[in-house]
Amino acid sequence: MRRQRNGAFVLIVALPPGEYEYKFIVDGQWLTDPENPRYAISPCGTSNSVLRVECLDRTSDQRSRQAPQRAAEPSFAG
Repeated sequence: MRRQRNGAFVLIVALPPGEYEYKFIVDGQWLTDPENPRYAISPCGTSNSVLRVECLDRTSDQRSRQAPQRAAEPSFAG
């Protein structure tokens, strides 16, 4: 993770499409994402935040036809 100038920490990870469960560790405490309303109950009975990664269909995206081609990036829908 890298700290940004605004104090936020950022980690970029390339993930294949699918649903992923996650939590943050803050000061030794496991926390769900307070800005993500999607969650799932784990087998232990605790909640995890859920992230859905979808592929972008760049052929139907009008902006991608006008912009120079770049490497495909996953879409993160929370």
